[in-house]
Amino acid sequence: MAFMAMREPEKRLADNMGGFVFKIGPPRNGRLLSLSDFVSVASISAEHDMKTYSQRRGSRGFTLVELLVVISIIVVLAAMSFGGIQLVTKRAKTLQTQSDATALYQAIEQYYQEYSKLPGIEASSEEIQTSGEAGVELLRVLLGKEDDTGTMQNPRKLAFLTVKESKNAKKGGLVYSNGGAGGQIEGLYDAWGKPFNVKFDIEYEGEIEDPIVQGNVVRNKVAIVYSFGQDGKLGVDDVKTW
Repeated sequence: MAFMAMREPEKRLADNMGGFVFKIGPPRNGRLLSLSDFVSVASISAEHDMKTYSQRRGSRGFTLVELLVVISIIVVLAAMSFGGIQLVTKRAKTLQTQSDATALYQAIEQYYQEYSKLPGIEASSEEIQTSGEAGVELLRVLLGKEDDTGTMQNPRKLAFLTVKESKNAKKGGLVYSNGGAGGQIEGLYDAWGKPFNVKFDIEYEGEIEDPIVQGNVVRNKVAIVYSFGQDGKLGVDDVKTW
């Protein structure tokens, strides 16, 4: 089956091909156009339509819905990352506080083993904090940094306590007045910037009343050390040495 080429259908052919013009000239020597010729024209038209659709699709960009979906995903991922960072930070501060509390407890224990007594810090009180006059005096004794007097409690000047030094109490650690070991001791702080609490067995009875759990007794320790934790309250995220 074949068709005679005609000039008139050119316009209709161009319209049907989405504006793509494929001009068919008059037959030469009376040659008829075969069906394969029209199939070729149709294939070229289809390829042109696909390219035109792809160009239009690529040039229009994101739709509002697509943008909202992308933004929502970014917000969720950011929230998850922020929460993860907070957990990691809290864990690191807890470990730092636990390390310093343990070091302080061990220093007191070593002092007791060396001198067979507890440091004579505020003997009338069984609990102090590691800042203020009593706390600073305790730290000086355990660090071997007392003034040379006849009333030294650590006359051998042994350094029982080893903790990280810090220039800022809010970052935790052992803080000096001028930011260095050559200055006056200001205190020892947990990772949240609060002083540690130290409770002694001043009666040498082998028992210390638990400051966190009412009615509970801590046995066989000369002292206990604890921090209120991040919330600054007892009973939630406390850090302790028993």
